[in-house]
Amino acid sequence: MRSRSAAALLGVVAALGFLVLGAAPASAHGGATPEVVSVAQTLGLHELTVTMYLPTEGAGPMPVRVVSQGRALDGPLLLRAVPVGAGAPTSEVALAPGSGPGAPSTGTLQIDRPGAWEIVLVASPAVARIPVAIPAPPPTPGWVWAVRVGAVVAAVGAVAAAALWRRRPRTALGLGAGALIGAATAVTAAVLAPGAAAAPDPTPPGHDMAVHSPGGGAVVLTPNVQPSADGLVELTLGLTDGSTGARVDDLEIHDDALVHLAVVGPGGRLWHVHPVRTAPGRYAVRLPVSDPGRYALFAELERDGGGHQVTRSAFTLAGVPRPAPTPPDGPGARDVAGMRVDVAVATPVAGRVSRVELAFSENGRPVRDLQSWLGMGDELQAPWIDDRPQVVTEAELLERFGHHPGVVGEMRRLGFIERQGNTRPATYLLPSSALVEAGLLNAQGSDKARNAA
Repeated sequence: MRSRSAAALLGVVAALGFLVLGAAPASAHGGATPEVVSVAQTLGLHELTVTMYLPTEGAGPMPVRVVSQGRALDGPLLLRAVPVGAGAPTSEVALAPGSGPGAPSTGTLQIDRPGAWEIVLVASPAVARIPVAIPAPPPTPGWVWAVRVGAVVAAVGAVAAAALWRRRPRTALGLGAGALIGAATAVTAAVLAPGAAAAPDPTPPGHDMAVHSPGGGAVVLTPNVQPSADGLVELTLGLTDGSTGARVDDLEIHDDALVHLAVVGPGGRLWHVHPVRTAPGRYAVRLPVSDPGRYALFAELERDGGGHQVTRSAFTLAGVPRPAPTPPDGPGARDVAGMRVDVAVATPVAGRVSRVELAFSENGRPVRDLQSWLGMGDELQAPWIDDRPQVVTEAELLERFGHHPGVVGEMRRLGFIERQGNTRPATYLLPSSALVEAGLLNAQGSDKARNAA
């Protein structure tokens, strides 16, 4: 009889144990999905996409994947992991260049602690410093401890009760009761456990209270141009807070880049690049520009707590400006930006869609790395060449915005336009037509259109 009771007690505890294991959600420390950080970098003349798989436990191996979107790297790419403030790298690996455009190169860096890090890319003489934040492992929730302790108490109590049941039935009965209480505690904690809660956001990349304040304001872009020995132009960008003058080093990765920079030359040519971070608040990119004249800069970025914003500037290359060549009209072959472009147009018919085909080649080989900003050069250049304040009526403003609903309100919220008095019809001040055009491009989703192209 006693053996049957002991067996029944063990069976009840075992059933409760299985219930606990089945009801408990997966631990945050087991099988966690690593956070993936992907960022585009224009390193020298190479457009790279760097993808990092952050360790889930605050330390451990961090695989890194580098893909060249255009021309392949000329030599090995050196990666270094440097804790912020430490100075010296704790891990480094050399990646062999891929076999061609789009071919990945992979390696693994060792991360030994959570916190702020810089992943340094070296393709001499170009150097990039990508800020990343390695999240610390979350603490074990209290309900997990309740499940663990309750399960241990239930298992030990059940085994002890079964062993003492014949010789000391009263002691065994007490141990059995303790086992049931432990099992009930574990089951209750597991059933009432909250779902997988979202981990708090880690410290944003590059976050340094010494160089920015929370909810940063507008960014001032200060360019500096220096020629390099290989015929390229080294463009250095200083980012400062417009209200405090402090260096801005709290940029967040958005649309897979820290900074999206459009450079529009005097001849209308457009470069869409992603400057690399070389120091806190300092970014650099090397451009193959040579035509003298004024180059307009359009930088799209996002600050921690400051939201998405667009800032602009310009620089001038010395020399006598040359008139921009006039492209030929109609179909046929022409030279554009060092490439041969063959344009074929089907016979147009009024009221029907016409097909236009463009074939790009360079040195007799097809060009396959075009960026999807075709036509954006004219859109960006035109308002910057002659930028001045304007006062327009509401009808003129709606005509400029294409009668898109909500755009006027959004432009007022961003400070791009200001209403003048309460007269009817309403009139608006445009302090900068260039900023209005840039804001309109963003409001109409030009970036989404580019990505979908």
